Amino acid sequence: MISFIMTQAAAMGYQSCYLETLDELKDAVRLYEIFGFRHLAKRLGDTGHNSCGICMLKKL
Repeated sequence: MISFIMTQAAAMGYQSCYLETLDELKDAVRLYEIFGFRHLAKRLGDTGHNSCGICMLKKL
């Protein structure tokens, strides 16, 4: 499903996919890494998700 969504997003013209998640969701973080998401040193903008300690980005 993640691959399908990323393919659809790229087809729609999106260049990247950004996410924020919680530190304790280690299995989810590992899944994102497997699908090519990379850790960022800081947030992109002010999303309001201040409790999320992990920010990740995937180039599409």
